Amino acid sequence: MKEIQSKTRTKTVSLRQLVEEKHEELRKLIHERDDEDIIKFLETQRTSSNEFFNCAVLQLTGLNDPETLQSILTWAKKRNLLPPAEGIAFQDEPNPILVACQQNFKTCMTHLYHYGYRRKEQKLDNESNDQVKKFLRFQAASNIHYLSLVFTEHKALKNKENARETEIERIDKIDPIRKVFKLMEDADHNMEDFQGSNELKSNYAEIKKELEAYVGGILTQCKGMEEVKTILDHNPEDDDDDELDDAEP
Repeated sequence: MKEIQSKTRTKTVSLRQLVEEKHEELRKLIHERDDEDIIKFLETQRTSSNEFFNCAVLQLTGLNDPETLQSILTWAKKRNLLPPAEGIAFQDEPNPILVACQQNFKTCMTHLYHYGYRRKEQKLDNESNDQVKKFLRFQAASNIHYLSLVFTEHKALKNKENARETEIERIDKIDPIRKVFKLMEDADHNMEDFQGSNELKSNYAEIKKELEAYVGGILTQCKGMEEVKTILDHNPEDDDDDELDDAEP
């Protein structure tokens, strides 16, 4: 019995060592930025969990290499390795698009979003004692480029003529301005009675300025104050007739 257990442990160690060696081989290929060699490696190392493909996407995003990343994602689409059409929000696994949001790697972010990667919507916990972790979550949630992608990359906008009524209704539920206002409130709350470093506090202030500029940029595209009022009064959660609301005492 002991002999069998010993052989099992040896096989487990050998397998783990082999996987680590393959990961090291992949890391070297990624740092050489040769998409053809990376794809050849991935072709020969297919696993049920797509472990090496996911690792490649994460590392290329972290290196901010959008060209190689796009090549890998294009190959992966042909192999059905990508998230489903409606996108997938990573939970326990490292999320490439979360990394792109935190580092503001816009081109990588655009590629990932186009190929189905999504940032998991998380309620920002204002009571968290880990100030750095809390800030990183806020930083990702308030990435302006990602907020824009959610709207501009919506399939109903990409194909307006053939968009179904239900898809158009979903667009109406997307309200980037209201979301930005909420993020600005969160920034103010996080800066009140701040106990962390002054650098983090100034980072919150800088993000708030960027959010304010984002809203201002949208509103300046309006043709007049009536359009501005329409945008600011829009409430995606309100299904009532606005005229009836105005008529109420």
